[in-house]
Amino acid sequence: DHRDLHRVDRRQRQMCIRDRMVLGRLKASEIIPDFIRLLSDPEAMVRREATEALGRQPPTNETLKSVENLLLDPDCQVRAKALDALGHWKARGAVSGIMNLLSDAEPEVRKSAVDALASIGVPEVVPRLIAMLEDANYEVRLRVLTAVKHMNVREAIKRMVSLLRDSNDEVRRLTVDALVKMDAREAVPEIAILLEDIDSDVRESAILVLAGLRASGYSENIAGLLRDSYAYVRKAAAEALVRIRSIGHADRIMEALKDRDNMVRLSAIEALGALGARRSSGELLRVLKTSRETYLQEAVLEALGRIRAIDTMGIVEKYSQDEDPYISRAATWTLCRWGMKKGLDVRKLGLDSASISRLGTLNALMNPGGWRKLENQRISVNLEGNSSILWRRLAKEAGFNLIFNTSVDGPFMRLIA
Repeated sequence: DHRDLHRVDRRQRQMCIRDRMVLGRLKASEIIPDFIRLLSDPEAMVRREATEALGRQPPTNETLKSVENLLLDPDCQVRAKALDALGHWKARGAVSGIMNLLSDAEPEVRKSAVDALASIGVPEVVPRLIAMLEDANYEVRLRVLTAVKHMNVREAIKRMVSLLRDSNDEVRRLTVDALVKMDAREAVPEIAILLEDIDSDVRESAILVLAGLRASGYSENIAGLLRDSYAYVRKAAAEALVRIRSIGHADRIMEALKDRDNMVRLSAIEALGALGARRSSGELLRVLKTSRETYLQEAVLEALGRIRAIDTMGIVEKYSQDEDPYISRAATWTLCRWGMKKGLDVRKLGLDSASISRLGTLNALMNPGGWRKLENQRISVNLEGNSSILWRRLAKEAGFNLIFNTSVDGPFMRLIA
């Protein structure tokens, strides 16, 4: 009987509290008084379970007061459960007691206190939250960063910039995300200073924030880091120049095509393609012919398509016949991309017979309205090899999505705008 909860042993009390059927069968008004009595149980585990159970119910004045009293409980997990409940209830009247636990000796309690204050969201907690950005425990700092981002605490931005120098990777990553999401443009000058920091991790973090904020005024500083001694910093610099649309630094990015690190070279290839740097076609072809890495060759072929390097068509046609399916697919995609733009006959793209049959439909797609004519129609298609991937990419270029399906007559697809 739920009325005898306080009389049975600890294990039985826990089992009763955990039994969701108890709360399902009984009215809250009938069982909550028993749970409130269990908040003073001598066993900490029972107090934790009772607090969690109450926290799932709508608050009453009595439960608010009883749970708030648990902020002084000797067991840290009970204090944390109480904070979780008060935060869930958005108990503004408990803010003072919650703020006191920001100084609790246990990190778990401090984390729950930060979460509760963020959930309640009253302005008077802001100064204390900002101070908590310097907490000794990195998990607490992560919670505070999440809270100030959620609350859009502009006053915290200056202090957040210092966390780009944090010793913990997760803290630095979340700081980057928070500064970008909060559009912290007022901090750009201070962030740019970190591009010259002695720590390579800090330099990378600064690049990521400036790229996210589209800080084009510092593109020259970022371009200088294409020669950084650390590969991941050089990689971040190449990718950042794309995000801030720094076409003026294409020559610097082309130099990175000769980088000793393949990931940097890959980022440089993708950057040149994304920026539409047509004058880079010669250097891209050099990488295509000399590289032994499939993923680099594939990236070059796609980049040539993006920069509209039609003069390389003969070379790209050769690679469309390559035995490697990834290389042939990339070359075919580039040729078809050009075909859609220039009115080329897809039957001259050097494809195998199955591909010619499949892509013959593209003859109807050589004009801007071609894809529209096929919208929502059922189109028979050969889905062997990489054809479905190729079709998806071609459709995406034209602003469509594809739905593939099968029937008794074979596979087919529909184009959806």
